[in-house]
Amino acid sequence: MRCKRAEPVKRAAAALIGLLGLWAPALAAEPQTLPAEDQQRLVLAALPQERRQSPGLEVRLVGADPQYPRLVEYMVARPAAVIGYFDVDPRTGDVFQATGCGPMSTPELERLKLEARRKLHLTPESYARRRLKAPYC
Repeated sequence: MRCKRAEPVKRAAAALIGLLGLWAPALAAEPQTLPAEDQQRLVLAALPQERRQSPGLEVRLVGADPQYPRLVEYMVARPAAVIGYFDVDPRTGDVFQATGCGPMSTPELERLKLEARRKLHLTPESYARRRLKAPYC
């Protein structure tokens, strides 16, 4: 003998399992990252003000850093001169000079990093879990 109330419960359970199946890939996905344009703005903001005003200044994507694949490397150059290499952590907005130790910091960069972290929905606690601690030291 079948219970008439069991059918709606089974259907609801099946629907819930189906929804969980749809949500599972999103829950297991990689953390959100900043787009390349935002990363380039962060690199420019890491430069001293006088360097940012150099004629012909450009930021070129180099690719993943071989030592730290989580970081994206950029080269900043102007005609006939390389200004430097910088790495951006696209999961936090931190910028590192590829030949230095520790994160870069300028007032403009700090402002943009706060914007980036808001865009990435990072709380201070989640930022602390994600951040790299001076990769080149």
